[in-house]
Amino acid sequence: MTVPYAAPLRALHWTTAGLVLALFAIGWAIDFTSAAATRKLLLTVHQSIGLLVVLLAVSRLFLRSRLGVPRPVQGLPRWMDLLSRATHAAFYLLMVALPLSGWFYTGAKGGTVRFFWLVRLPRLSPADDGWADFAFEVHELVGFALLFLIGAHVAAALYHHFVRGDETLRRMMPLSPRLS
Repeated sequence: MTVPYAAPLRALHWTTAGLVLALFAIGWAIDFTSAAATRKLLLTVHQSIGLLVVLLAVSRLFLRSRLGVPRPVQGLPRWMDLLSRATHAAFYLLMVALPLSGWFYTGAKGGTVRFFWLVRLPRLSPADDGWADFAFEVHELVGFALLFLIGAHVAAALYHHFVRGDETLRRMMPLSPRLS
């Protein structure tokens, strides 16, 4: 019998996925916005959601350690299992590195990060244009790496579902019952 992921892990997975997609959309919208007030609003929302993703990633890791994760589906080749584990580790690393690089960039540009207008976070770096340029490049590079990983993750899930015909995708769906 294939066991689905625990409901809280599924909920956090899909919430995180939606927020990450929103982050990309908002990030690109910032690039195409010239009105200063709108740009500032979008930037604050982008930063806040990014920090929220870090909190969700940490929560997911905590819940994974408490609730465990189901074993891989039966018949999965060892290399697929290892690739899946490496991909998930990379996801967690990137979900932390991306917001931190943005936070570092904001400080290096002389700005401050506010978490939904409620909490002003300390700068991670002194104002320095050279560091700001470097941090922005890192932020973009990590963002594209995350985007690539998302594409690979979705492709792998669809491969499992439509080609292999296994329960890999179904056990992460929001309303997954016990699978047979």
